[in-house]
Amino acid sequence: MKLSIFLVAAAFTAFAACKTPYKATDKPTTGTDTTTSKADTSSMNQPTNTDSTMPTKPDSTNIPAPVDSTKKDSTETPSTDSSRISPSVTPGPAAIVVPATIISTFTSQYPTATEVVWANHDSLAAVPIDLRMADWEKMDAEDYMATFEMDNEKYYAWYNSEGKWIGSAYKMDDISKLPAPVSTAIKNAIKTKYTGYTISNVNREFQKDKKTYEVELVKDDSKVRMLVTSNGKITQVFKYVNKK
Repeated sequence: MKLSIFLVAAAFTAFAACKTPYKATDKPTTGTDTTTSKADTSSMNQPTNTDSTMPTKPDSTNIPAPVDSTKKDSTETPSTDSSRISPSVTPGPAAIVVPATIISTFTSQYPTATEVVWANHDSLAAVPIDLRMADWEKMDAEDYMATFEMDNEKYYAWYNSEGKWIGSAYKMDDISKLPAPVSTAIKNAIKTKYTGYTISNVNREFQKDKKTYEVELVKDDSKVRMLVTSNGKITQVFKYVNKK
């Protein structure tokens, strides 16, 4: 009996010795590896090139301050430079309406006139002649004066309110073109009455069928004006003293 039990124990021991021993580091051939089946949430949705040195919170020193729309930036609106302001332009006289009868008379009388400007007669306006010497009809603000260019001369022409021509004049720049009788009369007047005077200017005047010359002589502060006819007759003389 004891021998039988001994034989069974010996056989069992031999069987166990033939089986490969199990190691703790061996992995099972079946089943899920729970150490790798779960996702690593610590690295999901994170940028791959994250610089750990960057602050996780915004740096308030790098954020520009909000713009206050109620304030204006003085740097955006330059101050006005008074040296660049264009000077104000003084408006000229308003255009006037000239009666058609006057326009018709003027254009037929001076067809080659250019740069024509019309104005109402003004007794204080600067004109080249002394109207007191012209012996023309008296004029008022209802009459008209035209200035224009013709034959390289600046002309002045006056018309009454009814459209009738009163007279015309222009300044002679070349007194050498004076008719001989007029030139002789002026020289004799200077020699006999106005010693030391010289010719300042000469204006030629037209009035109907008369042609006269208004001659201005000057000496220091004194001035003389004479009206001389085309045949050399002195009809009027005005003497002036300039006031300083």
